[in-house]
Parts: sequence; structure tokens; C-alpha cells
Amino acid sequence: MLIDKLEMQSLYKSLFIRNNIINATQAILSGILGYTFHFFASRRLSIGQYGELQALFSFFSILTFVAMSAVNYIVVKYGSVFAAYKDYRATEEFINQFKEKIKWPTWILTALIFLISPFIAKYLGISNYWSVVFFMLAALAGVWGSIFRDSLQAWKNFISVAYLNVLANGIKLISAFIFAIFFPSVAGIALSMFIANLLWCNISRITQKNNFAVSVGTAPAESRRISWKEKYFSNYNFLAHLKLILMFSVAIALVSNMDVIIVKKITSPDLAGYYAALVVLGKVVFWINFAVVGVMLPEAFQSSYCKKGISEKKYIGAYLLILSAGLFLCLGYYFFPLQIVETLFGERYQVVSDNLVLFGFFALALSLLNFESHINFSSGSKSAIYVLSAVVIAEVLLISRFSGTISSIALCINIALWVGYFLVFLINWRQRHCENHYA
Repeated sequence: MLIDKLEMQSLYKSLFIRNNIINATQAILSGILGYTFHFFASRRLSIGQYGELQALFSFFSILTFVAMSAVNYIVVKYGSVFAAYKDYRATEEFINQFKEKIKWPTWILTALIFLISPFIAKYLGISNYWSVVFFMLAALAGVWGSIFRDSLQAWKNFISVAYLNVLANGIKLISAFIFAIFFPSVAGIALSMFIANLLWCNISRITQKNNFAVSVGTAPAESRRISWKEKYFSNYNFLAHLKLILMFSVAIALVSNMDVIIVKKITSPDLAGYYAALVVLGKVVFWINFAVVGVMLPEAFQSSYCKKGISEKKYIGAYLLILSAGLFLCLGYYFFPLQIVETLFGERYQVVSDNLVLFGFFALALSLLNFESHINFSSGSKSAIYVLSAVVIAEVLLISRFSGTISSIALCINIALWVGYFLVFLINWRQRHCENHYA
């Protein structure tokens, strides 16, 4: 059914819009800090070295994205249910148990990547295997810190989430600035990221503890006696759902990052460096729109737990935010590509500036695919996993066949992502309308 004018007005006065504004603002600020980091690094490193740095970013983004997505889904899924019942004690108990569960796997994974880091460096064409080691340690520190941040997201405390996200990028920028001046190398920048993430992890832990300490202490006596599992998820198959979470996280991570690794493997170092720079700029669209997904995720998990559909007006409101931000940036990329590329990356990269708008549109497609996939997965469906897997296969095949120029690669990615988006959109539309999914 259509939403009338009064409903839309109430939407824009609601917490949903306020939270989206907070999350979008932090995404912009974090993006400015994060991209300043990339622009500074691109000037301190050669084009080939910057290609190495982006290959490492993409490789560890896949691993980190998988881990962080899995942590995010687990913490937000359960935490949002506790938040719906204002049960702080259950949240604290759950977080403590979760940390204990992943402590030993974390140490084992650390030792394993230390052992295989020379082989990873050789596979990616990285000149110094210490770059791999430092990236791995930075990734682990970031994942551990995200546990505390995501518990705040589950409770829709987006002011604290915004503070932590902006702080993370600010610390990373300052650390990289210092190291790039004295150690202008891929390994030096990787070390700076590890130090920054380690510091941020501890700040996240303290912030989460301070936010929950008072409320946990005043929890009703009854909630202190009954475990969170017994109270809310007594008949839930955790292992089966964990497998699905890992599969979905892997699929999302590969769709978001696989292209840079493939380009680095099958093209020249300079073409890979140019491609990486345009991806960084194009994904401004994606990271701003990812803030909308961050707001919708607790809503989606709460709705699924209560056997209700997602609010139609919030769904349409999210679409308006994603499309308006994405199309605005794409217009900028179309009319001012040379100025944007030259200002942010320097004269060396202006030869490929005409391709920037293609990267803007593929980031918009990635934003929409990401949004619909999260909606699909939060409802308990597996369809998005299959579509995302097909998109990854299509990307690999298309890039391998049409890797002659940056424009041909970008067109291939656009085709795969837009087709994938429309498939998930149609699946969700059918589910909502055939099963009366909307609230």
C-alpha cells in the first residue's frame, strides 16, 4: 500500500531519521578522515607501492569484513532483542560469553597467519612480508574492538557508535601521518594501522563499559537470575545460524573487495594502482550509504524476532536516503572528474579521471545490493547468499575476460552488481507481497 503524506512527515520527525542523520554524519566525517589517509599515502608511495597497499587492504578487507560482519550480525541480532526488552544484564552476559568463545580461535588464527604471511605476500606480489603481519594484527585488533561498538549499535546508541567510528579513523590518520613521514613504505603504514587499531580497541571497551555500567547495576533481580539464552532463545539453533552468518559475511566481503585482488593479479602494477585509486573514490558512495544499513539492521532483527515485517515507511525512507546521496555524488563524478581526481590523488592519476563516474555507479549498485541483501538475510532467508555468490563468480569471469582497460573492468563490475541487485530486490518484493511481509 502507498504511504500518505502524514506518515512520511511522521517518519522525518522520528528517531529513525535522527539516527540516520547521526550515522550519515559520522560516515561522512569518518570518510573524510579515511580518505585523507589514502590521499596522503598515495602521495608518499609510488603508484606501484600504492597498488600493493590497496591489494593488502582488499585481501584483509575480505577477512576483516567476514569477521566484522559475523561479529556485527551476532551482536546486533541478539543485542537488539535484549534492547527491545531493555535488558542490560542480558547484553553484558552475552558479550562476556561471546568474548570467551572467540578468545582461543583468535590466538590460533594469529599464529596461523604469522606462519603463512610469506606465502600471502608472494601471492599478492607484496615486497615485504612484514606488511602482511602488521595488517593481520591491525585487522584482529579492529575486529575485537568492534564487539564493544556493535553492542552499542544494537541498543541504537548511534551517538556513541558515531564517536567510536570517527575516532577510529582519526587515530589511524594521525598514526599513518607520523609513520609515513619517517617510514614511507607499505610496511610502515601497516604498522601505523596496527598501533591505531590497538588503541581504538581499548577506547571502545572503555566506552561500552561506561555506557552499560550504571544500567546493569540497576537491572531487576529476576533478570540477573535467568540467563539470556534461557530467557530469549531457548529453542534456537545457534550453530546452524552461525554457519549462515559466516556464509553471508563471506559473500558480502567477496562482492565488496574481490575486484581489486583480481585486477592486481592479472594486470600491470600501474593499472592496478590507477584502478585502486578510482575504487577508493567511487566507494565514497558505498560507505555513506552503508550508514543507512547500520540503522536498519537492529530494526530488521527486532522485526524478525517479533514475527513482524519491516516498517514500509522506514524501508522507503532508507531508499530515498541511499538514492539521493548516491545520485548526487555520481553527478559530481560525471561533471567534475578531473578536478576531483587531481585534487585528491594528484596529477599522476588524472589520466584515468574520465572513468570515475563508472565507479560511482558501481558503488551505488553495491550500496543497493548490500541493503537488499541485509534485509533478505535478517528475515531468515538464504536467497541473498546464493545471489551474492553468483555475483562474485560473474565478477571473476568478466574481469578475467575483459581486463584490457579500466573502463572495461568497471563496466563488467557494474553489470554484475546491478543484475545481482535487481535479483535480490525481486526476491524481497515477492516475499513481502506474497507473504504479506510488511507490518
